[in-house]
Amino acid sequence: MKSRYQNIYDDIMGKIRSGVYYPGFRLPTEPELARYYGVSVGTLRKAIDRMVLEKRINRIQGSGTFICGQKPLGDHQHGHVAARNIKTSEFVYGACQYLGDQAQINQVLFRDEPEIRYLILPSPLDIKPILSSLYNQCSLIQAPMAAFNEMSDYFRPLPEELFADIPEPLIKQCRSLDGNLRTLPILFNQTLCYVNRRNADRLGVELPCSNWTLDDLKNLCHTFREKDPAVTPLGVLSTASLWFEILLWNFGGDFFDERGNPWLPEKAFRSVVNYYRELSEEHLCANITSFQGISIQDFIQKPYAQMIFYGPRGCMDSEPDVMEVLPLPGNQGSGVIFSLGIPCNAPRPEQALAFLKKLKDHRLAEVHSAAPAAREDAALWCKKQRVRHAEYFMHFPEKQHFISGNPRFYHWQNPVYSLINLAFHGNISVEDARKDILSILWDSVHQDSNGMFLM
Repeated sequence: MKSRYQNIYDDIMGKIRSGVYYPGFRLPTEPELARYYGVSVGTLRKAIDRMVLEKRINRIQGSGTFICGQKPLGDHQHGHVAARNIKTSEFVYGACQYLGDQAQINQVLFRDEPEIRYLILPSPLDIKPILSSLYNQCSLIQAPMAAFNEMSDYFRPLPEELFADIPEPLIKQCRSLDGNLRTLPILFNQTLCYVNRRNADRLGVELPCSNWTLDDLKNLCHTFREKDPAVTPLGVLSTASLWFEILLWNFGGDFFDERGNPWLPEKAFRSVVNYYRELSEEHLCANITSFQGISIQDFIQKPYAQMIFYGPRGCMDSEPDVMEVLPLPGNQGSGVIFSLGIPCNAPRPEQALAFLKKLKDHRLAEVHSAAPAAREDAALWCKKQRVRHAEYFMHFPEKQHFISGNPRFYHWQNPVYSLINLAFHGNISVEDARKDILSILWDSVHQDSNGMFLM
């Protein structure tokens, strides 16, 4: 069995061979690397010392530790992107998740910034930012909040005045554990309930008010089924977090408690499974995966469903008065935040901060399919939408959960939701599913010296 320092040596050498660490690249500090690998600095240093002796890396007093060798000419391949001779004098804007309307967002953001370089970055869940050569060439990074576990390891603090007019629930998501604001939210995809208003009017179905419950949702499904048996009352997207987690929160549960411990209370989990089973057995809901070749837009607008839980994208281009939006049942809130941050080692941090300040001039209100984070910008954005009651996108319920605030989500979602689906369909008992899910959740986290649970 290999020693821990040997495993670290093999991992770093693999990154050098694959080009993740290229000649001239500066490694993170030894404390940063030790924290990343979960070892002491002494253990980490054994691996570093060996590579220094082998002339793989070079320590320069006062400057850092660098990968040896000649810097490559031409393109340097790295995961998703070829970075062509990036110079430290260039301003590089990196996106670690390409949005559905990224081209439009770029046109809004960079309309008077022709000198900005734009790169698509690999997922930080695949390659840690402090270990990535491309991340370390960027002055500004666009990222979903879920992508970074503890922002103080990577993003610089930002001035508090930059966050004027941004709703408090969003600001809370932008603070690192040390209390500093480190990312500026630019797009907030609030999850709401879309209802086909045209069909509701035609069928004489009375829609609920904003203060409705899961029982009201079930009754509304029954009413739509009786009035129009040909159309599924409730459409469930394959993105399970837009359906299962909303149910789980309504029944008083969650995957993790406030301290980050895996939780999933049995009563809440059983209630969710029973609720979904009842809707499914009575043919009151259907998953979009059951309709092969159907886009999300068609699924909602044709309609293949009378109602659906979704964010801003997919419904904004519908005909006027076709769709109406309601808050989620139980006055719950759900959403994903996209933000901008300045890396700690950004080549041009002053220019990056100036760029962030420019975004306060309402240019984000020009983005049509995702709500800008600032309340003032969101008001302008809502006025342009064709759906009724678009102002609900500005609504922040007291019970607000952010999918993006859960940094572990992308590690465990696939196996967990596979088990949930097995429980839904009776292929596995609720007890066994919950036990296996908790085991997966515990495997996805580790505890640091301060008792905090991290990825």
